[in-house]
Amino acid sequence: LMFRVSTVLSLNGLSTPLGNFGPGPLARGTAVHAACDALASGYTPIVEAAHAPYVDGFREWFVKFEPTIVFTERRVVNRMRRLTGRVDLGVVVADTPYVVDIKTGTSAAWHGLQLAGYQWLASSDDELCRRYEKAYNLAQGRPETTLHRAVLYLPGDGSYKWVIQRDPQDAYIFRAAHALLCYRHDHGLLDYTDPEVPDDDVPVIQSLPTENGVF
Repeated sequence: LMFRVSTVLSLNGLSTPLGNFGPGPLARGTAVHAACDALASGYTPIVEAAHAPYVDGFREWFVKFEPTIVFTERRVVNRMRRLTGRVDLGVVVADTPYVVDIKTGTSAAWHGLQLAGYQWLASSDDELCRRYEKAYNLAQGRPETTLHRAVLYLPGDGSYKWVIQRDPQDAYIFRAAHALLCYRHDHGLLDYTDPEVPDDDVPVIQSLPTENGVF
């Protein structure tokens, strides 16, 4: 039994249905995510012209915030919590550790809930916590309270919007929604689960290695 973070929201009616986006925006999001992953990993992606302004926004954010990259595009599986999710980016910015979600669309209230799910997963992953500890001392507090959350919006005009999520209710609402799904499934009220590693993981984009780090 496994639920994705995105499934927890969609099956509870808490997020925008994927069908509302259409194939164009979905393909764009996949391509931009892959390009940002390549850049953060030290590669120069080969980007279609239509997607270049979104990737330029990521570059601008990187230059301005100078993040320390902890991990990129990490699939986290927590069998005890019956939850999985793919976290776009883990960084340390200005001595603060973040889990980051990259969005190429407009802002929505449920983005905070989604990040609360990713934060919950990341804080339970021992390897990720060790990676954060190399860049930031998580011993200052429990990982689930020390890790911060932020959305990096890329509107497609070469700019970016960095939005830190601070609503403490996000974690409560997400965990309640997750518990409700598990209850419905366990009592025969929901015939739906996700595979441990869903087939919609972002593919690796064609890229070229750089000589001098990220860019």
